[in-house]
Amino acid sequence: MNFDRVTVVNSLATQKAIYAADDGDVAMVVRYIGSQASGTVEIDADGNLLFKHGVLDSEEADTTVSTDGTIDVSGASENTFVEVLEAIHASANWEAKLVGALTTDSSNNKLLLAAAAQAKSDAGLKLYFDTSDTLFISLNISAMGWEVQKGADGNPWSPDEDDYINSLFEWNQLNTYGSGTSIMTVYEVDRASGRETTLITRAGAATTVVGNKDWTSGGNGWGICAAKGCELIVRMTGSAACTGSLEVSGASRKFGY
Repeated sequence: MNFDRVTVVNSLATQKAIYAADDGDVAMVVRYIGSQASGTVEIDADGNLLFKHGVLDSEEADTTVSTDGTIDVSGASENTFVEVLEAIHASANWEAKLVGALTTDSSNNKLLLAAAAQAKSDAGLKLYFDTSDTLFISLNISAMGWEVQKGADGNPWSPDEDDYINSLFEWNQLNTYGSGTSIMTVYEVDRASGRETTLITRAGAATTVVGNKDWTSGGNGWGICAAKGCELIVRMTGSAACTGSLEVSGASRKFGY
């Protein structure tokens, strides 16, 4: 790279932080882009997704998703998150983005039970992991991830991810489950190619103990950086269970050449 020609155009990066307790980490976001007045998504007790659209408060199953509007995550063709993503995108009425989920993560009974909720908005609808089934808390550092964090004010589809370099500065992790161990893992994720690379795997703090790691110590102001256009996913995984919380801070810097 010719560093003389690199210009920092913008930084979302005065330092930003994301926090999630168990059942509070976002697996994916879904948005209705069809022509009807309303589009809703429901998660049943088995983690299956039911898509409906139509007149507000009188929605019916969207048969462009499947014959009954359901994605059955117990089936062999839809039991990973990349397969769920592909099933959603097979309909012209919907679009989705993975947030804390890796493509190879099992989707079978991994989403948190949720009543039907509106997905026709710029922000879309956040679908959460069920931590008792995943045994992890998973957070995303990217321009898209910051938009998800904004809630109704965000638009996860607005950033051009190819323009950003994402950095992890620090984490604070706490698994309050009284037995077992915890593992901290950082993944570099290229959503365009599907490549998912493990950058770091290290033991977390003992259960019930707060673990802190500052990756900017020693004068490294950039922390851990993903390749340009790639996201970072930081994950705390429990060997027996995962309760408690995970907080990460980082930045997304927009670059031009």
